[in-house]
Amino acid sequence: MTLIEASTKGLTDKIDQLIMMMTSPSVNFDLQHLVGKSALMVASSDGNAEVAGTLIAAGAKLDMQNVGGNSALMLASMRGHTEAAGKLIAAGADLDL
Repeated sequence: MTLIEASTKGLTDKIDQLIMMMTSPSVNFDLQHLVGKSALMVASSDGNAEVAGTLIAAGAKLDMQNVGGNSALMLASMRGHTEAAGKLIAAGADLDL
């Protein structure tokens, strides 16, 4: 199971396991799928604040943009997911993208 799949399903325990396995500095937490969404973007757009928080704590990039130019914060905000958006803002996501 990939990090994006676990984020889509809100499987925080699986995400924790995957993060623990990713000890190599060459691991890319910010891998994007075909439409350019990272695991953090998926969690944020789905309103899964717990998963978003886990990914933020693991060092996921906050301000990546998908092919449409949307960041995780934009996706959470557009869908009314205030808790996920709040976690991103508290972590320092760019408000001016």
